[in-house]
Amino acid sequence: MDIEFSINSDPEHTWAAWGNTNYQTLADVIGEVVDNSLQAGASECKITIKEEAGKRILRVEDNGTWGTIDKNTLTKCFGYGKDQRTVKKGLNEHNCGLKQVLAYTDPANANWVIQIKQKNIVREVRAPYTPVMKLKTASSYIGAMTCENSTVIQTVISDTRLKTLYMTERNNKPNDTLLIDRLKLYIATLWMMNSNVLSKKFKVYVNDEYIEPYTLDDKAGVDKKGDRKMPIKHMKLSETTKEVGVEVWKYHLDKGFARNHPLFRRHPSNAGVYIFKHGRMVKGAIFTEIYTNLLRDYAFGGHLVLVNITGDTVDLPATQTTKSDFSSSDEKLMCLYNYIKTVAPAVAMAESDIINRTEGEKMDKLAKMKEAIHKKAIDKGTYHIKQEKTLMLTINGDKISNKEKIDLLEWDSSSKNVSIIEGKIAVITPQNLRQLFFYYRNLKYFCEDFDDEYIIETRFITDNDTETDEYLAELAMLQSLDSDFSPEIELFATYGI
Repeated sequence: MDIEFSINSDPEHTWAAWGNTNYQTLADVIGEVVDNSLQAGASECKITIKEEAGKRILRVEDNGTWGTIDKNTLTKCFGYGKDQRTVKKGLNEHNCGLKQVLAYTDPANANWVIQIKQKNIVREVRAPYTPVMKLKTASSYIGAMTCENSTVIQTVISDTRLKTLYMTERNNKPNDTLLIDRLKLYIATLWMMNSNVLSKKFKVYVNDEYIEPYTLDDKAGVDKKGDRKMPIKHMKLSETTKEVGVEVWKYHLDKGFARNHPLFRRHPSNAGVYIFKHGRMVKGAIFTEIYTNLLRDYAFGGHLVLVNITGDTVDLPATQTTKSDFSSSDEKLMCLYNYIKTVAPAVAMAESDIINRTEGEKMDKLAKMKEAIHKKAIDKGTYHIKQEKTLMLTINGDKISNKEKIDLLEWDSSSKNVSIIEGKIAVITPQNLRQLFFYYRNLKYFCEDFDDEYIIETRFITDNDTETDEYLAELAMLQSLDSDFSPEIELFATYGI
């Protein structure tokens, strides 16, 4: 039987607002739908991404149950506003994830479809999202599950949305194979603490591959700190709430830890605490909010603490609607942070233990040192320092953004000095020298940000300042093209790095 239902909102405005939801990656978007599968009591959730008719199609299918579907149920599911919201326990506390997912992936509001199969009768709701919609009988089932009760959600994924799975911003066409493999790693990690996932009562598949929950315990380069897993602590997070459960695991990532994980990495930006709610990751790399008196630098690069909190929704810190962060105004969060700081303090490595830094890590530290030294000039706006700096070039009157990134560019607009600095760990090669010359020529002749009054300096900073015969021969050839090109070579050790 077809069911017509209405929603109490402006569909066009609402759809645009949902489409602008600040999800960090496509994994967070898909995670919303997987949360719904868990909440519906499903035992399997199948995620499929493939090309069909020139579009990249996303399908998420599960064998959960809806119960009785009537007009009121559909209005609550698709509506928005105070009358339609229902606060739920567990992973689904906002009642807006499904709609946000559809709007985020299908901003045109033209491609999505949801099919519900109950006792082998298939009904569907299709785009567009309008004031009045209809659940009606479908001619066929687009999913793969053969059980008599299942749900499939289908939408589209643009290149832009798929590229959010990269660790850094990319302009080129996405590598589907690489990014789907990265999605699998995200999926394995997001629910790695969930009891139903760990016990295999709930299984997730990506393109028919079962995704094992991620674990750090069997990985090379992971130091399980002391009493790695602490006994569960039952505590109140505010005076007016009931006790919740807090579990803490303490780790340290050493230099042998693989660098392929998008979240757990031996780098300051990934260091800190990762908090799971009912076994589902909500927020990661929390450092300064917890360790308020510490600067997150390379001494803490491998610090990693996992925390899982369980209990009634009203007694736990509230999440934002994307479920990739907590509400910062929730007092329960501060209580949780204080407990974590007490039982899992961040302990800095001795400087002698921080050996084998990457070039990027060393340049990060150099930049911070220079920022501290020139703070007054930076505040005045006369001194500038930028890492991974691209140049805007003017060639034959056309503005062109050069995609090549200079490791470190510093300039003083009062003294008219600009320095191009490249960081290298090994011996400087002729190729490194040519790259520096390329930056130098672009800045000197094609970058209008620096006029003819600027004095351009070039510099390598390295762990090995040996000038090989090949280096000297290449330098002589480049200086025959521009005699002002005369790079210096300094050691990181000069700066105590």
